[in-house]
Amino acid sequence: MKSLFKKPWFTGTLILSLMVIVLLLNLWVMSLKLQFPYDDDTLLVLAKDISSGNFISIYSFILMIAFYGSIVTIILSGFSAFRKKNWGFIVTILYFILFDSALIVFQSSFGYLPLMSIVLIVLAFIFTVIAFVILIFRSRSLSVITDRQKEERNQKLSHTKIPFTILILDLIAVLIFLSTFFIPLYSEVISGLTYYAIIINVLLYGNTELALIIYFFANFMVFLSLVLYSASCLSYFFFDKEKFIEKSKTLISFIFSVTIAFFLMGLTLDIIYSLRGDNVQTISYIPMLLMCIFIFIYAIFKGKYGINNHVVYGEKKTKYAKVEPLVYVLLISVVSVLTLLLPIIKINITSGSYDYFIDLTGFEILRDYAILDPGYRMVAFMLVVMLISVGIVLVISISSYLSKYKQFSSIVKLAA
Repeated sequence: MKSLFKKPWFTGTLILSLMVIVLLLNLWVMSLKLQFPYDDDTLLVLAKDISSGNFISIYSFILMIAFYGSIVTIILSGFSAFRKKNWGFIVTILYFILFDSALIVFQSSFGYLPLMSIVLIVLAFIFTVIAFVILIFRSRSLSVITDRQKEERNQKLSHTKIPFTILILDLIAVLIFLSTFFIPLYSEVISGLTYYAIIINVLLYGNTELALIIYFFANFMVFLSLVLYSASCLSYFFFDKEKFIEKSKTLISFIFSVTIAFFLMGLTLDIIYSLRGDNVQTISYIPMLLMCIFIFIYAIFKGKYGINNHVVYGEKKTKYAKVEPLVYVLLISVVSVLTLLLPIIKINITSGSYDYFIDLTGFEILRDYAILDPGYRMVAFMLVVMLISVGIVLVISISSYLSKYKQFSSIVKLAA
């Protein structure tokens, strides 16, 4: 089976077959009846009513034209399969990603697609990603350029558990990213009931909150980028394990950055809604916290097996850097956190018999910010930003030390 994947005709046939399946899935979506108030119509039927000037009909007409255009890309893929080229496949894959994304936008904006349509769109994305992975195999088989030293290092890596373990770690990191679709950005108590701002509800239940819709689209674009990069990363696992390890580092760093952005988004919405008097809380820090734990595990694994040097130098062993700089960063981080125990706001007003006194530490401001006045909440926001900054550089410093990163000294200086 492995030898078949080295033959362009076989991989070309597979990609073409997958693209035809995606075409049929998209046709199925276009043919399904919509939800109220268009429960007697399909997207194809609405597209014929463009003369009414209804925006839904216009959007459906654009989708119909785009669907017919996808048939042309399938023909281009057929030419690429026979001529041992990849440009036709690339055009088709990108075209289907854009088309299915347009369906996601339609559902997120209006919520008229039935649940079955969403399932079919997800399947179409999965088949498209599989085709993208196979396309990378095909590109590899069409290339005859090899590097003997690189091949030797890949052979050595193949006889270790390092690539497979990193593959498992990549999968865990992707699952942590996916949790951002299901963990609430914030929760709000409204008339005794708790509302959870979960961004996947924009797709599944047609949530119309503007901030949630905007972040859903942003996170969805990140998701598409992550899926394509993960697919590329996975393909290298089979024929270039050295490249796979390098790409995995970028993948994990990118996911860590996304979880930080998710937390900051939840925190910002929490602060904004709190300033207008709403009873709001956020647990958007959970993905970021999970990634912090994950990065420590990943760093320990890298340091134990010397992955960086294993890739570059073969079996060469390296020692851990001097621990003193790390201890210094740890101490100044502790000092920064301990400032929360000091009075951040201190007010004492005495006028005749009137005496007004406030003495709030940073810890008290963070603990009680929801019931404090708006000015105190802004101070709480700045304190949280400080803690996040300290926490991130501390995590990066410790993970750099554990992974035996060669630029550890520069990381420590940046942290300080």
